[in-house]
Amino acid sequence: MRLFFIFSGGKDGLVSWDIHGQTFDRVVIARQPSEAARLVKHSSFAVLPRAHDWLTKAQRIQFSAITTVYLQAPHHSAPTTPCWHESGPGMPAQFVFDRGQLGDRPGLLAFVVSASHGERDQLEEEVQAQAIAQLGLGITQVVQTVIEKRATFACTPGLQRPPMRIADGILACGDYIDGPYPATLEGAVISGIQAAEALW
Repeated sequence: MRLFFIFSGGKDGLVSWDIHGQTFDRVVIARQPSEAARLVKHSSFAVLPRAHDWLTKAQRIQFSAITTVYLQAPHHSAPTTPCWHESGPGMPAQFVFDRGQLGDRPGLLAFVVSASHGERDQLEEEVQAQAIAQLGLGITQVVQTVIEKRATFACTPGLQRPPMRIADGILACGDYIDGPYPATLEGAVISGIQAAEALW
């Protein structure tokens, strides 16, 4: 998707924006940081100091992968969201969800590896070993492994996240926007609410 933003003076000096021939007083860009940065970069307001600063911060954001390894365990039921107290080399998963308790087939467990590194085969082997060591499971079978390479932004040291306001009448929302939370659904929801409130 490509949007063209054209500034025009509105009534009483208000800002308005033209997008594909339609005029809007305010615009919210609700896209992931790389896509939002692409839209801003190719807009007519990218040269404005505030927008340029926003674009610079958005383009510096790095991404982190999240891997989910689905294991089938016979005759096993685990708490819905146990949290590991030891994750690290050889034990990469931080969370496990018992999909059987969530309406899926019994014994299907989803192991979630945040800030995931390594190859698929290695992660599957390590998660299977972790399931044996920490949950006392017997033989498990890997059903599926999903690796989302750009699942979340990386909370790197000194990271300066872009603000909500890009330019007059142009806002952005998402979990990567400057706020109190790291990359979470809660952060994304709060950002969306704040952008909606700022429209008025």
